[in-house]
Amino acid sequence: MIKDKKLFITSIALLLLVIFLNLPFPNRWSLGETLLVSVGIPIRLEGGFQMIGILILVFLIVGVSMLVKSLEMLQGRCAVFAIAIVLFAPGMLVGVYQESFAKGINAISYSEDTGTCHFEMTDETTHHGRCGLTFENHSGTASHFVVEFREDRIFADDLPMVTLMNQEHSYEVKLNGKEQQRVIFEADIDVSEMDSHIDYGEAMGVNIKISSKGKSRNL
Repeated sequence: MIKDKKLFITSIALLLLVIFLNLPFPNRWSLGETLLVSVGIPIRLEGGFQMIGILILVFLIVGVSMLVKSLEMLQGRCAVFAIAIVLFAPGMLVGVYQESFAKGINAISYSEDTGTCHFEMTDETTHHGRCGLTFENHSGTASHFVVEFREDRIFADDLPMVTLMNQEHSYEVKLNGKEQQRVIFEADIDVSEMDSHIDYGEAMGVNIKISSKGKSRNL
């Protein structure tokens, strides 16, 4: 079935590299993006193109092409199978790792899609913020961590919203082993010294950072 072993091995190596770069761990972005940031390489090019996305696409195309060329038969089926594995393997591998080996905050998953925040003024100087976040501890031991709210501002004059929750507040969460919990965070926020602020706001897909024992993850 394999007519060129060297080409086949090279194709498998490239596809494994794609899976590795696409791992959504330990942060909300891919491991490839984390590595680029750590060595000072910009993750976005002019025009908004993502560097790691381009690299992954190139490696995937080359890897699948080499795989097809290395086989004598069933090239089409193997190509589709390889693409399916590359697409689904990263999430599955992270799930297996968190269920079987991870400890502390590495075993914590956060459902970003269900993260919501609501803000409204209660008087002229006070904002009331209420956020609901869903966490799951995949390990068998209890985990204790601190939550910090994060947000990406597209424009320099964008007003802060979710990060208002961080003002003079510290949010601690404790999850027992194998526990899933939706945690509600509430805060009365003094905005009297802010030049400008929102009067009302809703946020979904909230970004956060969790920290424990000197380690942190952006989720």
